[in-house]
Amino acid sequence: MIEYYLHGTDRAGAGTGAGLAVVPPPPHLPPAVCHHDPYSPVPPGDRRAAEIRDDVLRFTGPPLGEPLRLGGAAVTLYVSSTAAVAPLNVGLADVPPDASTTLLAATCAHVTRLRRGHVVQAEVGLALPEVCLGAGHRIRLELHRCAGCGGTPIPATDRVHHDRSHPSRIRIG
Repeated sequence: MIEYYLHGTDRAGAGTGAGLAVVPPPPHLPPAVCHHDPYSPVPPGDRRAAEIRDDVLRFTGPPLGEPLRLGGAAVTLYVSSTAAVAPLNVGLADVPPDASTTLLAATCAHVTRLRRGHVVQAEVGLALPEVCLGAGHRIRLELHRCAGCGGTPIPATDRVHHDRSHPSRIRIG
């Protein structure tokens, strides 16, 4: 099993995204911020759109030093939002050395009990295909609002906290 902690503060849509690291985060990192416009959702299945949109948070790990056999994945997120509910698409992608990406698994996690200024912990399971990623590949966690998850469409600002007090992370094994 490998565990990556969310690090970095890159804006959504910038380069390879904020990072994943095997060491716990430092004490004071600002959260990653994503602004959601319900009238311009991320198109499902469009990898190119997910790569360039500024409403997709991407956390990319370092190149793997050796092959990694995937089983399941568990994601722990610490989230706050301007909305009462945050239906988040949580996806895991393979990024080979040529920087193309393949989405391996995704699910919609309904984060509830949100209120302004309050951080909520959410646990999300991902069923991954049985595949072995080669040395040099990177793992990428992608987060954005789910399209068509019901409810009243309202603009929202979501924050994913990833400091020492809120160690958002992914465990793959």
